[in-house]
Amino acid sequence: MKIKLALAALAVAAVSFVSVQAFEDKPAQDKAPAKEVAKVSEADAAAIRTQKPTYPLDTCLVSGEKLGSMGKPLDMVVEGKLMRICCKSCARAIEKDKAGMVKKVDDAVVAAQKASYPLDTCALSGEKLGDKAKDAVVGTRLVRVCCGRCAEKVQADPKAAMDKINAAYIEAQKKTYKAKCPVSGEAIGEGAKDVLYGTTLVRLCCKSCEKGFNADPEAMVKKVQAENAAK
Repeated sequence: MKIKLALAALAVAAVSFVSVQAFEDKPAQDKAPAKEVAKVSEADAAAIRTQKPTYPLDTCLVSGEKLGSMGKPLDMVVEGKLMRICCKSCARAIEKDKAGMVKKVDDAVVAAQKASYPLDTCALSGEKLGDKAKDAVVGTRLVRVCCGRCAEKVQADPKAAMDKINAAYIEAQKKTYKAKCPVSGEAIGEGAKDVLYGTTLVRLCCKSCEKGFNADPEAMVKKVQAENAAK
């Protein structure tokens, strides 16, 4: 009799546990769709990482509010282009005028990078930039080319042009570079590792310092810029 009672008690407990567990699991299932909506694709995450260092605006693309004034800015990718906004409600405005928002970012990229652009020749053909030169924008990077045909080629396959521009940025900035390694604090000598963060050159004393740089690149860039600007 005692054994039967014990088995009955266990059965009741098991049913109660299953019922409670099912009730407790329900909210988690309800939250799953929200997580899916907020998920960023690998392609978009890569675009954000690549384009953020040269993103030209510190205000919301839609409202004009200072980024960060309403909490953490939201990063979204539209037609391969990074767009930074102050809040979720601004995302709807971007969806309504994608072409206009792309142009707004592109115009800001040209305005921000043209003065320090390191080449006076076409990034593809090597021809001298003249009156017919075109300002193409790849992601959030300016690429100056000699003609419309080269602009189309750059958009289709930008790698060769970007490699050429990046090398030119490094060489141009090396001439006046005087900062120490932002990771170790050591002077830059033989075996230095040159890193281009956006369009800013950062020289590391050795390859081993890359990990430290990548941990907080924005802080490292600010440190280098301050040292290079010091008299």
